[in-house]
Parts: sequence; structure tokens; C-alpha cells
Amino acid sequence: MEGAPSTSMPKCECGAGLKNGSRSWHCGGCHETFVGERAFERHRRTGKSGRYCLDPRDGAPREAWRRERDGWHYGPRRDVSTLPSSTPRAVSTAA
Repeated sequence: MEGAPSTSMPKCECGAGLKNGSRSWHCGGCHETFVGERAFERHRRTGKSGRYCLDPRDGAPREAWRRERDGWHYGPRRDVSTLPSSTPRAVSTAA
């Protein structure tokens, strides 16, 4: 239908899909996708000639970066079985 809003996912010029509301951060400089703001910020550096991207495959401790299907992750993998379980809370509806 002409004039209807697009339902397709926006894309970067490199063709990577940009997911709204996700934890993915796609870099317009190196065109890599990072999971979480921390990972994205860790790959950006400032040098004498300005900002540049650190390639996680080069010059970074191997144990710090891991590549997964959804993008680059920074830091150790969390074992979800060791995370505290959430406790349900009662919500009062009384005015």
C-alpha cells in the first residue's frame, strides 16, 4: 500500500539490521555489532588523530571478547544458574 509505514528493520549502509529496543549496538565506523553499551564503548578508542575502533580480534585480551551469533560480547560469560532468583512482590491496588 502506497504511503504505508515500512515494517522492515532499518539497515546500516553495510547491510546489518538495526534492531530497535535491542541491546545491540552497531558501529558505523567498523560495521561490527556489539551486545550492550559496555562492549560498544570498550571497542572505541581515542588517539592523537581522533576516535578509532579496536578490532576485538586484534590487540585485545582473548578472554575479554567473544563472538556470538548476535554480535561481540565483552567480559566473562555469566552462568545464569548462579544469578539470584527474582522474588515476586505484591503490588497494592488500594487507593
